[in-house]
Amino acid sequence: MHSTLKIGTWEAVATIGCISLIPILLTLPTYAVTDFGTATFLHNVYTTILTLIMLVIILSLYKNFSHMDIVDIAKHVGGKPLQIICGIILISTILILCILTFSEFTQNLQNVLFPDAPQEYISILFGIGILISVFLGIRGIFRTSSIVVPMIAVGFIFMFFVLFNDTDITNFFPVFGNGISNFFSQGFNRIARYEGIFYIFLITPYVKNYKKVGYLSFILSTFFVLPIIFLLVGNIPYPSITENYFPIFELTRLINLGRFIQRVESIFILLWLLATFIYLSLSVYFAIYIFQKIFDLQYSQRLIPCFTTIIMSICTLLNSFEIIIKIRNFFFVHVSTYVLYILPIILLIVANIKRRIECKKLIIQNSSF
Repeated sequence: MHSTLKIGTWEAVATIGCISLIPILLTLPTYAVTDFGTATFLHNVYTTILTLIMLVIILSLYKNFSHMDIVDIAKHVGGKPLQIICGIILISTILILCILTFSEFTQNLQNVLFPDAPQEYISILFGIGILISVFLGIRGIFRTSSIVVPMIAVGFIFMFFVLFNDTDITNFFPVFGNGISNFFSQGFNRIARYEGIFYIFLITPYVKNYKKVGYLSFILSTFFVLPIIFLLVGNIPYPSITENYFPIFELTRLINLGRFIQRVESIFILLWLLATFIYLSLSVYFAIYIFQKIFDLQYSQRLIPCFTTIIMSICTLLNSFEIIIKIRNFFFVHVSTYVLYILPIILLIVANIKRRIECKKLIIQNSSF
């Protein structure tokens, strides 16, 4: 990204909210219900509180480094070697999440819309779209998000009010689901549900007020996550919900307004396609951005076909839907949180300590004259 690039507050907030929406649209809610049962919604509230605490800590630690992204901070802390190591970890995580999302996305799309079409054709079609989107640049992705997200928000508000009356409150009992010990011990590992928050660390130098973007993004993400989980648990009883690998689609199929307004899930599929397209395009762009930065490359456009081809090639190899969603759930629970949240926090803590030591040395030097 160019140093002159400026990202508007709403553009940044909308994009981060869109990224946080994707895990909820796929199979992660199914696995959450499998683990926590009737306590899934309450556990999401608990996870949301933990995420807010983490966000407050991160934004406060970022106070003296608002002109740097997380890759620059890694270089500030440990020089070029640490920047390369952290950069490779971040690239690997972003690409793995992108590949798993892309694979799950094409499988669901094939099952819902194109049951007779080969998965390879669907992957190539959307891969070409991602390629063009990344070539056009980051501005277009953020501006598209600023237009798409309000439509998604209106769609979810409509879905919430239509399905709210059909919610069965008994579906939320027993309150702690499969056990209180499991409820609290597994909370921290699930904050990666707010995956979009991580991208604040990459766009901080390009926004006017990173704290405002951070808190508004969290509010928007919560606006998407909690009502969806509430409707999901309230309208599809446990354990029936664990049998759905595309639960939000099943939820939209319950919408029925008389004889003349039916099958409105087609509208939500369109919004889901746009949101996933933004997620995948942004993932590829930032993977290339980090790669370019850690290896000091002057031009990055030649990397776009390479990264896109690698992603599409791996996606075509992942033919088993069961394996895809199991890998995604394992990565989400055991890896994502530590890479997307803990690693940046450690780097920021060390960077602040280093800054204080440097300031003390400077004060001592000035006092000696």
